[in-house]
Amino acid sequence: MIEVKGLYKDFGALHVLRGVSLNVEQGDIISIIGPSGSGKSTLLRSINLLEKPTYGEIWVEGKLITPPDPYLHWDVIRASKTYGELRAQGMEDELAIMKIKKEDLLKPREGMAYQRLMKQIMKDHFEDTYSVRRRVGMVFQHFNLFPHMTVLENMIYAPMKVNKVPKEQAVAKARELLDNVGMLSKINKLSGGQKQRVAIARTLAMEPDVVLFDEPTSALDPEMVKEVLEVIKKLAQTGMTMVLVTHEMGFAREVGDRILFLDGGKILEEGDPTEFFAHPKNERAQNFLSKIL
Repeated sequence: MIEVKGLYKDFGALHVLRGVSLNVEQGDIISIIGPSGSGKSTLLRSINLLEKPTYGEIWVEGKLITPPDPYLHWDVIRASKTYGELRAQGMEDELAIMKIKKEDLLKPREGMAYQRLMKQIMKDHFEDTYSVRRRVGMVFQHFNLFPHMTVLENMIYAPMKVNKVPKEQAVAKARELLDNVGMLSKINKLSGGQKQRVAIARTLAMEPDVVLFDEPTSALDPEMVKEVLEVIKKLAQTGMTMVLVTHEMGFAREVGDRILFLDGGKILEEGDPTEFFAHPKNERAQNFLSKIL
């Protein structure tokens, strides 16, 4: 469903993501954990193209949603002038490719053959951001409800505006989803937990194929965390594909069928939640868990 290949994200001299690769299959529930500043939220925002990756590629349902990265395509590298120059110096094929990849040697002007292959990848596989975002929903830390709209208006705005759903149909779907998250009768002043539950329902109103949760409880008071986690647990039981960034370790262990431990912009360990929390293999993961469990 989603494939992340060699993703890098730099903010100036700050290297936030450093070669992250990830596969998300239909029905997966993936929990991403790690210390603050490890790149977890940036990874989610990059998958949804709210952040533009510096290098790497993101594929959704077989479609490329980022510009092609020449460093991931050996045939493209072989078509470059830089590769030809290294080969002319007597360097073997694979060594030349590795040198180019390691030292970031490719330039915009690498010749017609290089440009032709890059354009062919775009023609064969690229899909515009707009259409992808309709299929990849995202729930943020801070709800992002429109303050000038009612709960129902928040729910129906995107389906009507983006998906051209008739108002009557949008309202019926909104009421169904609000009922699912226990918010059908709540239309006036909302607590933080209630706002987040509405935000989850609003995301589902677009009928996404996968939902990304970016620390959905981090902005909530402790007593409100449980009600939001219960909604996400209920959603997990429906088979919805989800990727969650969370600091709630018990929740990550209970809900996720795969754990990714991220630190320093790299995935240092990946595995079954029960095995990971009982016997982490990576030394940094061991140290992290020893301080919070």
